[in-house]
Amino acid sequence: MDAFILTFNAIAPVFLMILLGYGMKLVKLVSEDFVTVSMKLVFKVFLPILLFQKVAHIDLATSITLDDLWLMGYSVVALLLAAGLASLAGHYILRLGYNHRGFVKGAFIQGAFRTNYAIISYPILLGMFGDAVVLKLALVTVISIPIFNIISIIALTPEKSHDIKTYMALLKNIISNPLIIGIVLGFFSALLNLTYPPVIEAFITSSATLATPLALVSLGIFFRFDHFRETLKLTLIATGIKNLLLPFVFSAIAYWIGLSPMNIVIITILVGGPTAVSSFAMSKEMDGDAVLSGNIIIMTTLICSFTLMLFLTFWVSVLGLA
Repeated sequence: MDAFILTFNAIAPVFLMILLGYGMKLVKLVSEDFVTVSMKLVFKVFLPILLFQKVAHIDLATSITLDDLWLMGYSVVALLLAAGLASLAGHYILRLGYNHRGFVKGAFIQGAFRTNYAIISYPILLGMFGDAVVLKLALVTVISIPIFNIISIIALTPEKSHDIKTYMALLKNIISNPLIIGIVLGFFSALLNLTYPPVIEAFITSSATLATPLALVSLGIFFRFDHFRETLKLTLIATGIKNLLLPFVFSAIAYWIGLSPMNIVIITILVGGPTAVSSFAMSKEMDGDAVLSGNIIIMTTLICSFTLMLFLTFWVSVLGLA
């Protein structure tokens, strides 16, 4: 029951913010035109600041144990394999390409593997393990955020050709991506142990807090039931991969190879949480199928309330964490 309450309390506010945006559109407080501007602000300004803040506050001087190294290594492998499974499903099984809304394969791959890790994992894991999990959370954040963003950029870049120009353009997109820039700047800030005047810290904090609520409200404004029906099949398949297949496979492997109980729970949330809200902003900015991205976020957030609770309850019982 504790695992269910922790999961529900973390996920419910996310879903309620989406409903708030949809309600604002119903009463004509805002129009869908608002989404174009708001998502540009999220993708190019507020989300990079949020990522900078999270990475910049990591204490790199803290000692890292062998258990932490196992977690970091397995996280990299799990995320890369998860992206591979999503890519395999999109390219070879579903044979996705373009539709009238944009590049559907990239939106599907991103939605099926990219997790809303920072928002979902922190309150759940801190509630379960307290301060003992803080360093592990930070280490997985440093690893997962670049992987999520780089693979998403690659997935959303159509395979028009395989010449040097294509790879140079892809490299340019990665280097110039605002989210990657925010991560890199945050890493150097943490590495140099930089401190900022209170007014700058307050500015960073205020700006960072705008990213997720603005993205969620915009997603609710953008949501339409007719579009949801159009993408229902792909949304359900991506949700099945995200909320069921990935946490089942990679938490089971983590248990089989002997990772610590805390690490198994972290991995379960890392691969099995709802799809990141930032995937909607990235799809919209990179001409992906933003409708599909938005619907996957909504569906995985809703279904995750039940699936993540089941997985966590199971592992809490098996691993003796209760």
